[in-house]
Amino acid sequence: MKSLLGPTLLALAIATPAYPAGMLYKSVDGNGSVTFSDTAPSGTNVKILEQRALSPLGAPARAAPPAAPPLPLAEGDEALNRANEQVDLAEHALALARRNLWSPDDGMKMQPARVDPAELERVEFYKKNLRSARTDLVELVRDRQAQALAVAPVPGAPIVVAVNYLPRR
Repeated sequence: MKSLLGPTLLALAIATPAYPAGMLYKSVDGNGSVTFSDTAPSGTNVKILEQRALSPLGAPARAAPPAAPPLPLAEGDEALNRANEQVDLAEHALALARRNLWSPDDGMKMQPARVDPAELERVEFYKKNLRSARTDLVELVRDRQAQALAVAPVPGAPIVVAVNYLPRR
């Protein structure tokens, strides 16, 4: 019986036809909950946010449009290298500060380990230091990109705008 199971499953997989292409719907209802479905949403308070055609199984997926080339940054930019190094150092310091707060054995205990408030303050200090270093790096990259765009705009090239993911100080 076991010897026939593998070939039978393989034959079924090969004989099963690929599903035809369908649609994927992204909708939001009156309560604000977002739903993804392969059937059209029904209801009076439902709004379709997005509708995409799905490719059949086995068909190659459509390639994403090519991304805009990144703006060149100077290789020997000392300020950029220094800001990047500050981020690396801040990440390392935060990792070292967090290392004392938790061990793999703590996950097996019923009660959480007691943490000294001074240790938590120390971790918060290093988190702020890391946020500051990342913000400085992002601002420096923005400045360099703005300088590159101001100096040599390429006709027909898309305008690239940096997005700030970190809160400003």
